[in-house]
Amino acid sequence: QTLLDRGYFSVSLVNMSSCSEKEKMFCIVLCGGYSNHYEVAFPVLKELNVHADAFIPTDLVGKTSFPGLERFIPHFSWEEATEMHQSGLVDIYGKWHPFDDGKDIIAEVQSKAEAIITHVSDCNDQLLFLFPSNIHSQDILTALTNAGMMGYLVDYYNATAADIKSGALPYICVNQGSNILDAIDMLQYRCYTTLKRNESILQSESIQSPVGSMKAVTRSFQLMRTLKQEIFYVMQFH
Repeated sequence: QTLLDRGYFSVSLVNMSSCSEKEKMFCIVLCGGYSNHYEVAFPVLKELNVHADAFIPTDLVGKTSFPGLERFIPHFSWEEATEMHQSGLVDIYGKWHPFDDGKDIIAEVQSKAEAIITHVSDCNDQLLFLFPSNIHSQDILTALTNAGMMGYLVDYYNATAADIKSGALPYICVNQGSNILDAIDMLQYRCYTTLKRNESILQSESIQSPVGSMKAVTRSFQLMRTLKQEIFYVMQFH
């Protein structure tokens, strides 16, 4: 709500590239396919008319328990996934789960994409996927190309230059146990160190500055500072 009040608007990850760099946009990612994404997050998305992209492990859809796991978190059903998708506010994509380790990457990405298209009504395209950081980028590229996808998500703090070059979209994961102010501090620090490192590199005349990239880092740094101020404001009056 704070972002909306300040003139920001939500966009899907797929549509993000078509927006101007000067536009005040944000993306929301729901990772895991958990029941509370449907029961808690989805009503808020509808109330605020905000978009989100949900990445789900298709083998766990609808499961409320799992053999050998006492603290298994229930996952929303295909019917609930369809309801969210048909609202126009949630796009559904596949996610690699630790249970998938050891499986053939190409076959598994294709299988998850086909499962979503089959079970989620009116969901005809699978353009994104969420991978863990321990899968090599070349393996990811092969899997994406085979499945006709355009990009993938990786954890921001483990993303490499090779990941970005291959089409990765870095994201920062927060949950009910996260301190959002700590997350902002960490991102702000990363932006700051990147800017300082760039200043040092530019001392060499033989190296060109990646202007577009550094502008993005500068904007991120400024946004984190503003967002932290806004959160302090909200906390003060609530």
